[in-house]
Amino acid sequence: MDETILSLAILANVCNFAYNVPFVYVVIKHNSAANISMKFLYLRILGSIIWLLYSIFTIELYVAINNAVTLLSSSIIYYVKINELNRIKNEDDKDDKDDKDDKKQLLEMIEKHPELIPKILESLNNKTNNDLSSLKITEI
Repeated sequence: MDETILSLAILANVCNFAYNVPFVYVVIKHNSAANISMKFLYLRILGSIIWLLYSIFTIELYVAINNAVTLLSSSIIYYVKINELNRIKNEDDKDDKDDKDDKKQLLEMIEKHPELIPKILESLNNKTNNDLSSLKITEI
């Protein structure tokens, strides 16, 4: 292999490593990939796999190394992204359950104490969004 081409391949790998490592470091440090699109990650992973296959079939070691680094970093970011999305979904599910519990508690209280209905309506009128979920039992 010509020395110039070899130098370019090594330089390309150094640059690839230099931008991937800090990128992954920031994602892991903050345990967040919120600003990274799933489409971007899918394309990056797919592209890396295709280039890796190409480099295996053409026996291009430096192309393989370059894309293996990109594939590994993209996979780590993807893992963090999936965990983050699952965490957000679980928090939303918990909030929904809490809202349902609050509404159930409010309805049970109304059934036991119908005389509180005017006070509940008054509390709702004082709310800006007029939503039962924003009304807490302690406010009545």
